[in-house]
Amino acid sequence: MATSMTNITSETIQDTIQFWSAKAGYEISEGEAAEIILNLVEYFDVLSDMANSTVTEIGKKLIDEATFTKVGAIDRIVPHVPGLYCVRLVDGAELPERYQHELKKQNSRLIYIGKAERSSLHKRFLQQELRAKGHGTFFRSVGAMLGYTPLPGSLKDKSNQNNYTFSKTDKFAIINWMNSNFEASWVAFEGPFLVEKYLIRMHSPLLNIDDNPQCLTLLKNDRDRCRQIALK
Repeated sequence: MATSMTNITSETIQDTIQFWSAKAGYEISEGEAAEIILNLVEYFDVLSDMANSTVTEIGKKLIDEATFTKVGAIDRIVPHVPGLYCVRLVDGAELPERYQHELKKQNSRLIYIGKAERSSLHKRFLQQELRAKGHGTFFRSVGAMLGYTPLPGSLKDKSNQNNYTFSKTDKFAIINWMNSNFEASWVAFEGPFLVEKYLIRMHSPLLNIDDNPQCLTLLKNDRDRCRQIALK
């Protein structure tokens, strides 16, 4: 067990007494408070072990052992179920120079890890993120990375001031670029979707922003530039 009686401070004991006495309807003893703390620690240790096991298993399916398929060939095979997805650069392909430099520093081809939690992989990943049918965070990031910008003022009267979009011509150009230069993997999964955060923290995919310890300022700046243009 990670915690013993000697590791529990008197302050923690008193806080536990105060909290659990109110729940129990009587003042619990210091011994009872210590037992509650130890039981809680043991419980969260078990949860942590379960989470680590799930992350390892999903990571192997999604990244380590997955069969990646070129993005241009997945329209008919992405399933209509919740899950996790991963995008990486095709071996031999290259990103724009500034981003390729960052990817080489990471010694990785991983571009993005995402989730389809309240939707399906087909709708969230394929339709929104890869085919620009809706608001796809990943699609906007790829467009910004490639140097495309939205129409000036296109967000000015919108309630959501963040979801900039590209012209129809530019959307097709971005899609075609991804079809040739990216490949994807996915796993059907129903949760807990906290796994996505752990995988992002472990692998730091280039275009993930949230939960990424190596989040690119470069990407944030390019996305903010697009947003500012759309708000003019």
